[in-house]
Amino acid sequence: MRILYHKSSIICIILLLWYNKRMNKLTISAAIESYLLNLNDAPLTKKQYKTALRRFQEYLSNIEKIEPDEEALELVTLAITRNFVTSLKDYSSATERAYTYALYGFLDEIVADPEIEFSLDMYKLRNFGRKRLRKPPKRLPIFPKDEIELLLDYVVNLRIPATGNDSEKLHILRTKALVLTLTDTGLRIHEACKLRRGDLDHKSLKAVVTGKGDKQALVRFTPRAVKAISAYLKARQHYDGSSGKRLDSIPIFIGHDRRGLKQMKAISTNGGRRFLAEIVAVVLGDHNQNAITPHMLRHYFITRAMIESGGNLRIAQELARHSELSTTERYAHLNEEELDAEYEKIFIRD
Repeated sequence: MRILYHKSSIICIILLLWYNKRMNKLTISAAIESYLLNLNDAPLTKKQYKTALRRFQEYLSNIEKIEPDEEALELVTLAITRNFVTSLKDYSSATERAYTYALYGFLDEIVADPEIEFSLDMYKLRNFGRKRLRKPPKRLPIFPKDEIELLLDYVVNLRIPATGNDSEKLHILRTKALVLTLTDTGLRIHEACKLRRGDLDHKSLKAVVTGKGDKQALVRFTPRAVKAISAYLKARQHYDGSSGKRLDSIPIFIGHDRRGLKQMKAISTNGGRRFLAEIVAVVLGDHNQNAITPHMLRHYFITRAMIESGGNLRIAQELARHSELSTTERYAHLNEEELDAEYEKIFIRD
């Protein structure tokens, strides 16, 4: 019954739109319904757009005294849309931008439709939005430094059991190699999961990595990270050698189920997060398994680069592969130990 009702509602909307177009009296509400009906975005995006355009309709009705269900679309002017964008100032900056871009998307679609007699200077509207919209504040990166160092201490001293099956040993070796790779290189989890054997030069301790925007970069590895990777690859050399694939094309981090070992299939980013959560649970307890994420390990790496380089932003930026220096600057305020020491010197004196 619900399906039939839903289909009949869609048919009614389509017929109403056709009639309105024929009569050149497309109402604001009908145009919005049509736009949302044909929106091919993710469910959450569609829900956000629906909320934003409902807010726009409420604004028209309550402030501009224009009834969206009755009035023609041509009453939506540049001045009214600007006033609506301005009225969003009481919302958070993120909501303000989301609602404004939802309105832009709707108006872009209407302006481009040759069957609808409607015109609006979208260039002027967007230019107004660029000047008016606030940027969401950048949050300082936060990570549990002590817990990460506890994890590292455990992983570095992790020993492979003398007994047990291959799968168990490979799992331990892979976890050790993955944690040290993330912590000592600053790689993002998806970048680590995509690493191939041929990407890493074990002698120079460097790897060619494809990062954000398909940009390639040279990433440096520590001896302990390369040693852990080498031990992992050596333990599974039988599987790699019998796979029939070129060794340099095989992923460094693969799944250990039948499919993974047979097809040399790389672990997924979710798999990488899960393996990290498992070892964190061993070190910090089950209730803290999500206390350390792959991105926190990247924060830890960049902060170490900042501190050990004496606050050299350029070095930290290059090692982190940040395109903007302003992104790296967020880490310049994170040396809490130095701040604590200086605070004690100034305010806590015997």
